[in-house]
Amino acid sequence: MGQGMPEPFKHRKSGVYYYRRVVPAPLRATIGRGEYRISLGTNDLAEAKRKYPAKAAEVDAMLAQAAGGPVILTPQQIVALAGLWYRRELEDNEASPGDPEDRDRELDILQAADERGEAREAVAGDVGELLEREGLLIEAGCRAELERRIFWLKVNLLNTLKQRAGGDYSPDPKLTTFPAWKAPSGAPGAKAKASGTTFSSLFDAWKAERNPPARTVYEWERMLNQLKEHVGHDAHHPRHVQ
Repeated sequence: MGQGMPEPFKHRKSGVYYYRRVVPAPLRATIGRGEYRISLGTNDLAEAKRKYPAKAAEVDAMLAQAAGGPVILTPQQIVALAGLWYRRELEDNEASPGDPEDRDRELDILQAADERGEAREAVAGDVGELLEREGLLIEAGCRAELERRIFWLKVNLLNTLKQRAGGDYSPDPKLTTFPAWKAPSGAPGAKAKASGTTFSSLFDAWKAERNPPARTVYEWERMLNQLKEHVGHDAHHPRHVQ
């Protein structure tokens, strides 16, 4: 009987499931870590298994990109990537925009960081999550500019969420200012297109190597189809993952 695909591992204390992947030795200096341990945000094994393939695809893309080094974004791509972050954050939060007083406290924290000259540091986590989600490793100067843009977009976002909390759901004009995001040359998206690598082709290769039982194939094919429907394509990169 063939072995199954890798599965989430459970944190012994929290009970939360994680994705884990050892970074190949030649890439550790570039990536700055020896292993990926990424929370899947759930204590439910079935849900963790559903989330696992997408997270694996994201990490695979980052490893592939790291092998070729960081990419340089054009000014338009930086604006587009920052806009992608803003749009997602607004969509994720406007239905439940939170307490206006909490948003005011967050704004106060951002203002204090800006006054200390630490605006970029205040959103470094947001930018890190965005780049990880998109499978991007970008040049340091590009990252600095992206952090500056996202700082002010976060200020705008918090003010917009305060309006939503007060019942104002009028269209956000900021959304019309962002160009469409397209993966840069040299990023995972371009590599996947050039090589013809897709989720399906990788899955077929795994089936040929492992010869899993029919039930396992059915379960993973179903999840793969859900993933392709969610991201809108079959390319092996997380460029449009929402």
